[in-house]
Amino acid sequence: MPNIGGWEILIVVVLILIIFGPKKLPELGSSLGRSIKGFKKGLSEGKEEVKTTVSEVRDAVGIDDIKSTVGEVRESVGIDDLRSTVKEVREASGIGELKSGLKDIREASGLDELTSTVKEVRDSTNVKRNLKSMFSDETPASKDVTPGSPPPTEETPTERTD
Repeated sequence: MPNIGGWEILIVVVLILIIFGPKKLPELGSSLGRSIKGFKKGLSEGKEEVKTTVSEVRDAVGIDDIKSTVGEVRESVGIDDLRSTVKEVREASGIGELKSGLKDIREASGLDELTSTVKEVRDSTNVKRNLKSMFSDETPASKDVTPGSPPPTEETPTERTD
């Protein structure tokens, strides 16, 4: 953002005096002040209206009752105790160490690389198979020909036995 110096402010003030004149300046200043005050008042009224609406909705929905019910259910089920028990079981069983060990084994054996290679081969095989079926020389007439017999011509159509 550019810095406004003393000379720039002086030029703006002179331009305002020339445009509006010295008699209109107090009137413009007071109307600007009233506008700003009205804007602030509107904002505060809007905030109060939103707070009131939210409060009414909370009361209508009964959110406080729901929160207390959820708290009671958590206490009766013992969610916090269950979470701490699960954490203790994980620590005691060494699941974190097992996960890191499996990760080391995958890296050492190259299993991830093998998996990606298998996917590439599968994809390339599917592409070859699709291309082969698209560009094969078989026509419907050539499928009806039995091995060792001459291909059918228009003069001697083959008879189909179904």
